[in-house]
Amino acid sequence: MLYLRKLIKFKHISTKYIRPFSSNSYNGLSGSDIITKVLGKQKVKTVFGHPGGAILPTYDKINKTTDFRFVFTIHEQNATHMAEGHAKAMRINGLSKPGVALVTSGPGATNTVTGLQDALMDHIPIVVIAGQVSSSVLNTRAFQEADMINITKACTKWNYQVKNVNDLPFILNKAFDISISGCPGPVFIDVPKDVQNNIYDSTTKLNNTDIIKDFIKIDGSPKIDDSSKIEDNNMQKAINLINSSKRPIFYLGQGVAISGNGCNSKILKLMNNALIPATTTIHALGCIPSKHPLNLGMLGMHGTCTANYSIQDADLIIGVGGRFDDRVIGTPSTFGNGAKIIHIDVNPNNVGLTIKPDIVLIGDANDILSKLMKNIHTHELIHPDILNNRDNWLFKIENLIKKFPMKYPKDKLCQQLVISKVSERTNGNAIVSTGVGQHQMWTAQHYKWNYPNQLISSGGLGTMGFGVPSSIGAKLACPDKTVICFDGDGSFNMTGIELFTAVKEKIGVKIVLLNNNSLGMVRQWQDAYYGGNHSCSETTNPDYVKFAESLGCSSSRCKKISDLDKHIDLLLQDDNKPYLLIVDVEEMDVYPMVGPGKALDEVIYE
Repeated sequence: MLYLRKLIKFKHISTKYIRPFSSNSYNGLSGSDIITKVLGKQKVKTVFGHPGGAILPTYDKINKTTDFRFVFTIHEQNATHMAEGHAKAMRINGLSKPGVALVTSGPGATNTVTGLQDALMDHIPIVVIAGQVSSSVLNTRAFQEADMINITKACTKWNYQVKNVNDLPFILNKAFDISISGCPGPVFIDVPKDVQNNIYDSTTKLNNTDIIKDFIKIDGSPKIDDSSKIEDNNMQKAINLINSSKRPIFYLGQGVAISGNGCNSKILKLMNNALIPATTTIHALGCIPSKHPLNLGMLGMHGTCTANYSIQDADLIIGVGGRFDDRVIGTPSTFGNGAKIIHIDVNPNNVGLTIKPDIVLIGDANDILSKLMKNIHTHELIHPDILNNRDNWLFKIENLIKKFPMKYPKDKLCQQLVISKVSERTNGNAIVSTGVGQHQMWTAQHYKWNYPNQLISSGGLGTMGFGVPSSIGAKLACPDKTVICFDGDGSFNMTGIELFTAVKEKIGVKIVLLNNNSLGMVRQWQDAYYGGNHSCSETTNPDYVKFAESLGCSSSRCKKISDLDKHIDLLLQDDNKPYLLIVDVEEMDVYPMVGPGKALDEVIYE
């Protein structure tokens, strides 16, 4: 135990990670029984996956349990995206729970890497449990063996290969804890086939130290020895800066959405009381309702002109739960034009990646905002000179909103029109997923957002094909809500086969396939930077209606603007059945746009 105390003292390992003594409740159970039992105890409602030889002992159990629903996916990568969509949508209901995928060894496990990396970059909690070849043949290049611990080391918060069935309950429960703690993210657990078959014996002595060592590598371990002191030292400085600023602006990232509705309401209260406008990243859309007068919209490469011009003109940027991503800030040296920057984040590893802030406050955004609110001046207490400046600031922003509205041609069957029409018909209340490309940016720009975590999209990794599987996961998490996936033909061609999963599982997702017969974002960049050489960006697509029919999915195709309303009627008529609406849209470019290497106020508005 002396060794463990030293680890805890010098390596910042929390005592909650020390394994308890063996539990008699697992006596006589096989490893596969334990997996299903722990999933039940963790109140997992849905598991996604695809079987194979090394995970068959566990698959032999899953159709005998009533603790959770299993969804048999067509591809393991899609299982991880479904788990991501499920986890993010559960936040809408106030639940912080990881999505779960169950796959086999070798290619089954390697297929999950894209989803793991996507979840790591977008802070989505998922737990992937993979089978592995038996311990006796590990490291012999056995059939369907892959070194998943080394492969997944860089794309998970934590990974672990279980070597003893008696370790399994502890490891699985800790996987769930780690995935949702601090900055959420993915965890990968590798379970050899013999461990799944072996029987738990509570009389066997446990070895804590080996497992404790592995917790040292958990992503998010503080770079700073005592973040609470830094918060205390900087809190008053932050309060003074906010109270004295003439042109303050909130920059909100996904951390606001993750932190919950309490955080969201605090931001709104500060905006209203202290007259501070806000701009958001793509993952924070909905944290401030689109129709709020102080919501400037999304900022960055395809953000609104109002947001980009305003953040460049601000004298104080209050960053909450965002990492100042390169697609958000433009050229780092010009971001904010010398404004003071406060960075609030739960993970110190997110601080200083691209921008060096003036003040850092480490902790949960909800907790830090609670402390700030006690001392931030409301408009009644703001000094008259400061108040006058803030009035002028908001007047200037109001004029920017009028001068640079988000516009599109109303007489053309374009993606923006389709998205806007669906937004109107759903009153901005649907859960929305997207693939990656032009349709993703137009969805962010033109759907009217009402609540946090409403948009489920791949941001940091930009994973094409994310839309269809993530929408399936989201619908299972929120069956009473309408779930709409806006997808491009390029993304749909990658994962659209999972529409068959929605059909056979009776999952009522609504897919709006915006078909322009091209990889639109690639084509746009080729036009702008490669002399119009459309190398591999033009697509030859199948007959999507016949494709849907072959899967047993209702479908229709809209080719004329005059028919759009009736096709949206068909799309939304039965929320319990999947539907594919194909809209043949015109080729267009996404604007506004800040080109690579440009400052945010060099935005092109077309």
